[in-house]
Amino acid sequence: QVDPMLLGVLRSPGEAGCDIAFAEGQPFGNPMSFGGPVLGMFATSHALLRR
Repeated sequence: QVDPMLLGVLRSPGEAGCDIAFAEGQPFGNPMSFGGPVLGMFATSHALLRR
């Protein structure tokens, strides 16, 4: 799990050698009491893409 707000400070998952990374967009500003759906992010390295 990646906290997207920390990616401005820490190395990205790809730079750290991860092939798959996922995160949620809740840290971008919607309060937990918002009640609606939250943005989800999923990323993979180019070598794992389905063709």
